[in-house]
Amino acid sequence: FTRLMDECGAMLWGRVTYEMMESYWPAVARGDQDAPPALREWAIKLETKPKYIVSSTRKDYSWSNSHHIKGDLRAGVQNLKEATPAGVLLGSGKLATELDRLNLLQHW
Repeated sequence: FTRLMDECGAMLWGRVTYEMMESYWPAVARGDQDAPPALREWAIKLETKPKYIVSSTRKDYSWSNSHHIKGDLRAGVQNLKEATPAGVLLGSGKLATELDRLNLLQHW
């Protein structure tokens, strides 16, 4: 997974996945949470990676480099894909199902 994250240009999550990640990884990156060195290194990389979140309920995102995809899901994700030539790594099962329905997934 580290290689995939390193190679992709951005992460794409739904709100629930974002909130699970947000509740742990920033603290690991800061050194506030005990973790093995390899996990801390991964957390630091994740801090700098652009993170895009799809949510109809949450509007504010304080975790570094986090961005809200609002409005039309198809257009928002298509714009993100076009603006991210290195690719977008999807990390949310429910969102993956919806993107598949919209024919927006290249690799499953």
